[in-house]
Amino acid sequence: KLQFLYLIAGLRGVGVPMDDARMQLALRALPPAHHRALRDAGYAHAADFDGAAAGEVAAAAGVPRAAVDGVMRALQGREEPAWLPLAASGEEEEARHILTFSKALDEALGGGVARGRVTEIVGRPGAGKTQLAMQLAVNTCIPAEVGGCDGDVVYLDVEGSVLPRRCRQIAEALVDHLRQGLSRASAGDLDPAYRLKVRNLSVEAVLNRIHVMRVLDRAQVVAALQSLEEILAAHPACKLFVVDSIAFAFRQDADNFAQRSHLLAQVGLALRHAAAKHDIAVVVLNQVTHRPDGALLPALGAAWAPCAETRVWLRAAADPQDAGQRQATVTKHAHHPPRDLRLEVCLAGIRDVLAELPVA
Repeated sequence: KLQFLYLIAGLRGVGVPMDDARMQLALRALPPAHHRALRDAGYAHAADFDGAAAGEVAAAAGVPRAAVDGVMRALQGREEPAWLPLAASGEEEEARHILTFSKALDEALGGGVARGRVTEIVGRPGAGKTQLAMQLAVNTCIPAEVGGCDGDVVYLDVEGSVLPRRCRQIAEALVDHLRQGLSRASAGDLDPAYRLKVRNLSVEAVLNRIHVMRVLDRAQVVAALQSLEEILAAHPACKLFVVDSIAFAFRQDADNFAQRSHLLAQVGLALRHAAAKHDIAVVVLNQVTHRPDGALLPALGAAWAPCAETRVWLRAAADPQDAGQRQATVTKHAHHPPRDLRLEVCLAGIRDVLAELPVA
């Protein structure tokens, strides 16, 4: 069964030290291969460079000494990071994605929901946001031998939307899908490790890796995010962190707009920092609001809007006969243009619409 954790904690400030912000800026200015090499060698945080010699860091990470010198000078405040030309810095990092099981959506996202970034899923109630989040949670547990992340999930359930029975249905469909593929393959087509992993994979094993933390108000949400380092330390295999939903907590107390905006900016910074430092996918669900002209916008306004690096809109199908279908629009992505597509919420979870129709 799902592991439910309950967090009751005090409200404290959420922020990122200036050295860490400068560190992230310096690392992002490097070519993606150097950035990954430093992170994999244990140099992803400002404190990791304390007392280290540039030559030792370069040797441990296998990167040029000049790259390490630039990062260390930036940390010491002697110079700003040297920015790469747009053509070089725009290259997307190698695939570190969590599949959605909609091929169309995965392609629009460059391979799935990216680790190391914050992805926002926006839509009205009933649009399928939690369904997509639960599918991502199950897919995060796919073993590495099968091409998955082989990770744990921490799911911050603010609205009480996570249904264990529904998660079980999605997990059962995943295990069945992998075993059917195994039965269709000939004996020599698949690696023995792949076959062993699929045979041993169970629904219970998948669900036991999804840790749901039920929180009830904004104070508990912010307290949980402030304790994110401790939470991730308790779940070192975490590859996905979900907040469902951010608007539900922060809309409860909108009297002090300036204070709320400041707090939202801090929360967004903390989430982006955790995603980059721990190489996890952060998925935040958000509701919608209306402009005076009737157009829909993501809730929480300008204070929250820049926090997500990728944004996916979900809308229910207009035709009642297509009740399971959703229109999805990737409206914000660092490396891919906006794209409209259709997907389906079915008993098995999120899937492509078999007969794809043009999107108006």
